[in-house]
Order: sequence, then structure tokens, then C-alpha cells
Amino acid sequence: MAGGEKMTSIGSDPLPEPYIYRSIVGVLQYVTSTRPEISYAKTFKKILRYLKGTLDYGLTLTKPSHLNITGFADADWTSGPDDRRSISGFCIYLGDNLISWGSRKQRTVSRSSTEA
Repeated sequence: MAGGEKMTSIGSDPLPEPYIYRSIVGVLQYVTSTRPEISYAKTFKKILRYLKGTLDYGLTLTKPSHLNITGFADADWTSGPDDRRSISGFCIYLGDNLISWGSRKQRTVSRSSTEA
């Protein structure tokens, strides 16, 4: 998916039918637990278009040829346009199988990319 989308909560209007929004968010919470490539996406319309074209994608677990544990982590410095807080993420592999991943907005504003 394309990255670099900056979303802001300032100046947005309330939704006319919030129950539809809540329903879509509930479905997306389920889908992101089995489709890690969309775990970090923020725009619903883009996610729904992406999902429509990738219905055959998903996590597959295979018998590993080796049991090495590999981890990756990254942070984007001051990415939030509203609060300037960084978002950090990680993924853990057992062999070739992705077994854990996550992302979180940091609690404080980082003063440098190293601190993020």
C-alpha cells in the first residue's frame, strides 16, 4: 500500500451515519489481525479498495526449515500532524513465518530520530 498519508482530526465534520463507520471499523479490526500489510494504513476507502483487489492474500504458516527468531523494529519521527508524536512498529519471525507484529503511537514527543 502507498504510504505517506498524513491525516488530521482538526476541522473535520461529524459523520451523518456513525453506525456505518463503527461497522466498518469493527470489520477492519478483524481483518488487520490476519493481514499485517494493512495494519498501519489509516484511510478506510484506500483499505477497502486494496482489500477488494487482494482477496486471496493472507497469512500462511509453513513448516520452518530452521527455527531462527528474527525481529525488526522501526519508528517514524514526528509523523502525527496534530501532536507530532512518533509511531514505532515491530515484526517477529520464527523461521519464515511472521508470528507477531504491532505498532504504537509513542506517549511523548521525541526530540530527535534517535530518541524516536
